Amino acid sequence: MKKIIFVFLLVAGFFVNVSHAQIYKGLVRGARSRLNRLHHAIVKPVGVTPWQVERAVVRAGKEAPAALTVQRAAKAMIPLRDRHRLGRYFNVKATAFIIEETYQGKKYIWGVTATHYRYKKPAIPVKRFSYEPTPFVAQGHLRANDVSIFRIPESLAGQFEPLKLAPHSPEVGERLFSLSFFDNHFQYTPGRKVLQKTPLRFTTSLRADMEIEREGECGSPLINQQGEVAGMVVGASYNRQIGYAVPVDQIHQILRAYHEREFASLPVRVNGKELFKLDVTEAITDITIKYKDGSILTQNTYHKENLLDYEHLETFMDLSQATELRLTINTRPFQTENAGFNIFNREIIYNLQTQQMSTKLLP
Repeated sequence: MKKIIFVFLLVAGFFVNVSHAQIYKGLVRGARSRLNRLHHAIVKPVGVTPWQVERAVVRAGKEAPAALTVQRAAKAMIPLRDRHRLGRYFNVKATAFIIEETYQGKKYIWGVTATHYRYKKPAIPVKRFSYEPTPFVAQGHLRANDVSIFRIPESLAGQFEPLKLAPHSPEVGERLFSLSFFDNHFQYTPGRKVLQKTPLRFTTSLRADMEIEREGECGSPLINQQGEVAGMVVGASYNRQIGYAVPVDQIHQILRAYHEREFASLPVRVNGKELFKLDVTEAITDITIKYKDGSILTQNTYHKENLLDYEHLETFMDLSQATELRLTINTRPFQTENAGFNIFNREIIYNLQTQQMSTKLLP
């Protein structure tokens, strides 16, 4: 009898322990879910409320225009998030904005962000606490045309008011403002004066607090006084006093490449001579110069995109005593779901004396 009671208690204890473990796991899952929902509620993933706009304008200071102007543009904004290992979407990794385009009588609603966001499928809000990935349908090279576009589902299109693209890039001295998601807030940054520009980049003034983490700002629209997108933020200087942006021309080029497969759009020139046209999927990553005295100088273009004028390469490095110019060109896929495409490099060799040019693939 004692043995029977002992076995009964042993079995009962096992089930009690299992039940406790299951209850504990359920509590943990519930707590995680509530924390995730609380996090998302704080960040407001779907749309931008008038209260958020008012707070952003107040934080920006006395330069801010009427909140109504910002509210109108804010209706086109989307935060992009990364996916946590538990399956939830957490930190804002980049900003995106909505544009509307009509091509051959058909209307398209696009999301626009920076290519160097580096995620194959950006996570966009589809309802209050839910994010879904959507593939990029077109991507420029992150070292040149740093623009990517993705489709906005028809079920969501009605929640946004798309921004208009300006017909051309801003002029030096023009003042813009940006709308972004960073530091767990919707942010408005006014008074961004255009300082200088090249075909690939332009720089703006930026007064930013070094103590505030601005991760998520890339992909933000730079909006002119007419309420049109004049460019897109792609970075900032280390001291946060200068902002880097791609001009709106780059967005137009990506859209044209998607519809018409017109990839070669940017002429590369040296001393006024056009060598070739660069595709939106390509970028010059290294420039090597051979001089008359036999010396060789190589310059990597990483983080020098704002200084590199593809139409005047002679302004990037001194070519007065050069005999040969070598350009390393990196090519990446136009679409994230382009199966079988391999990233590759090729080298353009240009003899400055004979003006002869040759090309070879690099291993």
